[in-house]
Amino acid sequence: MLSMPNPRTPPSGVSTAERSRTSRSRSNPTPILSPTSSGALPRWATKRTPERPTIGPRLAKVAAKLGTPFMPWQQMVADVAGEYDAASGLPIYREVIVTVPRQSGKTTLQLALTLDRSLMWGRPCRIAYTAQTGLDARQKMVNDWGPMLRRSPFRVAIDRELKGAAETAIEFTTGSRVEVLASAEEAGHGRTLDLGLIDEAFADEDDRREQAIVPAMTTIRDAQMYVFSTMGTGRSTFLNRKVATGRALVEAGITQGIAYFEWSAEDDADPDDPATWRVCMPALGFTTDEATIRHARMTMPDGEFRRAFLNQPREHDARWLPAGAWLGRRHPDGLELPPDGTDIAIGFDGSYNNDATALVGCTLAGHLFKIAVWERPNGASDTWVVPRDQVDTAVAHAFRRWKVRAMGMDRSRWVAEAQQWAERYGDAVVLDVPQHRSRMVKASALFYTAVVQGLVTHDGDADLARHISNAVTKETPDGAYISKEGRHSPLKIDLAVAAVIAYDVVKTMPPTVKPKEPWVRWG
Repeated sequence: MLSMPNPRTPPSGVSTAERSRTSRSRSNPTPILSPTSSGALPRWATKRTPERPTIGPRLAKVAAKLGTPFMPWQQMVADVAGEYDAASGLPIYREVIVTVPRQSGKTTLQLALTLDRSLMWGRPCRIAYTAQTGLDARQKMVNDWGPMLRRSPFRVAIDRELKGAAETAIEFTTGSRVEVLASAEEAGHGRTLDLGLIDEAFADEDDRREQAIVPAMTTIRDAQMYVFSTMGTGRSTFLNRKVATGRALVEAGITQGIAYFEWSAEDDADPDDPATWRVCMPALGFTTDEATIRHARMTMPDGEFRRAFLNQPREHDARWLPAGAWLGRRHPDGLELPPDGTDIAIGFDGSYNNDATALVGCTLAGHLFKIAVWERPNGASDTWVVPRDQVDTAVAHAFRRWKVRAMGMDRSRWVAEAQQWAERYGDAVVLDVPQHRSRMVKASALFYTAVVQGLVTHDGDADLARHISNAVTKETPDGAYISKEGRHSPLKIDLAVAAVIAYDVVKTMPPTVKPKEPWVRWG
């Protein structure tokens, strides 16, 4: 492990000898250029002040001991953000803003900063990590940070790990503690913080996370706050403000208070050109390659690819499919419903009231067709409910008409009916497909690729086309999935969701699934 500082070390935790040594640190490490390495340089970046000492090299040693040596972009940020005043030992920058494409290595930099504060500042420090939701933050700490620490020499410095939903934290033998901070304004009340890390800032439509952290740092003279994110949309008000402020400071040549770094592509850059990728993706050639990016370009919606990998902001939530893509997949022979007895899968998306319920079929060859949809009529009262008996009748009719190999549905939303259908048609046929984020991200990407590459056809139904058109992409750290424009939007997408589920079931169901012979309820 790195040696611990003397307890009498000044607040910055930097020794006199180290101040002399690190003051000679190179300011802008040059990327190692090769046929596979990125030459990406930031479009905006606070300049290194060479005469100032920096803990950047010390952070690099931490990253190396974690088994993830800094890439050039990480070293650049560490060298500038790690500058401190030689006389007082206080950091030059109280706030550091970093925006890079996805999968660029933010985790390594965040963990190096956390370990440095926890072990090398000469006192117990309190660090807060926050992501777009408390669950995201807990998963990052438990699934990413914990294993990295346990595989490294720093494992001997861990006192204990707390992994509960109510309390997720890592405590060190120095008395320092890093904990998940809830994404709410009042989360930091009553605490003091030495280091605050705001991750995935694009998700914030207000300042509540910053308002939880900044007041908690008020009495700590050497405290710092870091903001990390890819670009967002017009609704990313917190991040957009930070980006505007950071760019203005860089252009004005300000080198104190707030440091800002941005790797992104020009607005008019060609998203299909590897030359564009190489100038804006600082991890390209280090932890990812062009083949991976090319695959992402083929499978992701254009707007999401630009935001995630070119780090270009979007004005609004992008429509899910490219213009004309769905229309162009109309079956060439005008096929609407498949012949009776055809093997199919069914996707079900259901609601009890004030929303729609939809059934979509998909043949094993990838032909999608509407079976039925129930939407609240215009002018209906808020007490309108989905006619569940009609839904049950439509399901029974579909099972009689076609050979239903599988029916995917989120059973938690229609519990009684799901149980009845499972008893009627078999548990192996009526599949529980929870609409949690990780599954819908994969299913949405699978469907998108199929439409763009012409692997599916459809029946030309106007309702299905309308729901497909209404769908937008919801951004998450795991990827994008389809969503409504807003929680209370009147624009329905239930048929689109059912289509995604139906196609996902076709592509993932076991080949040997056979339905029961259905019994029919007469009368």
